[in-house]
Amino acid sequence: MATETFTFTNSRGQALHAVACLPAGGAPACRAALVFLHGYAEHTGRKLHVFEQLAAAGVAVYAYDMHGHGQSEPKEGLGRALLLDWRHMVDDACDFAEHARQRHAAATTTTTTTTSSSSSSSSNRSHTCKSSAAAAADVLWYLGGYSVGGLTAAHAVLRQQGQWAGLLLVSAALGLHTHGLLTRVQAALGGLLNAALPRRKLVKGLVTQQLNPDPKWVSQYDADPLVYHGKARVCTVYQFGKAIKELQRTRQQLRLPTYVLHATGDKVTQYEAAREIAASLPAAEMHTVEGGYHDLLSGAEVQQYVAGMAGWISRNCSMLN
Repeated sequence: MATETFTFTNSRGQALHAVACLPAGGAPACRAALVFLHGYAEHTGRKLHVFEQLAAAGVAVYAYDMHGHGQSEPKEGLGRALLLDWRHMVDDACDFAEHARQRHAAATTTTTTTTSSSSSSSSNRSHTCKSSAAAAADVLWYLGGYSVGGLTAAHAVLRQQGQWAGLLLVSAALGLHTHGLLTRVQAALGGLLNAALPRRKLVKGLVTQQLNPDPKWVSQYDADPLVYHGKARVCTVYQFGKAIKELQRTRQQLRLPTYVLHATGDKVTQYEAAREIAASLPAAEMHTVEGGYHDLLSGAEVQQYVAGMAGWISRNCSMLN
């Protein structure tokens, strides 16, 4: 297995930190590839263990730190964890996905050509390059995300549904509880507050213990300098709300096979909203964690949950091939 870091520049000129986690044997060994989007306030490094487990199962994973998060620009000041328009998240996801496809195809071609150069005559090289490019095109691509990343992923596949083999939603922010991140005042007066005080930090931030009750995990999260620990800005939460409402309006257009994982005890995003969208989709597989917590991808049971994701991707690939 190999993990690579690189930089991706979005359409707004912001340099975003990115990572690729590939199975042993690199890009040519992949049967499937997953673009995975992290949640609000965190960064890709907090899900690297997930990517490594998926890579060990033969799934290449590409991910990036959302703008204003982790090691991505803006790295300081008012730009941290600031979202002026929810469509910016979707723009970045779609553009990064295209970049990941090109990078994966180039890695497949380069690796295969290098191997061929050491064992074949030059007369065979053009044929080898053509075959490796075709192999890269045969990789089935999936888009997934955790929390706000799941909300973003759902919007992104709606823009480019024909380019994806499936969608994975983990604790997706398809609805937010009116306590914690989204206060009752913000829910009722979000539009007015956004117009008057868009950049003010008025909304209570994430309560770490609501993400995961494990004291060790809480301590690590609170000490992580790349995690955004401050209050959420009015405009950021307002834009999350707009994205949720827009998805509620357009979700009936989703036709992709979809894997939904959510805990009934999630105190940040609504389990009921996840169950509702799963029930409304023609090819959804709902996995419910009784009790549970928001960040299912961290904690003692994470290997079990990731194995379920990998198994679904494998089964879906078998049906599509």
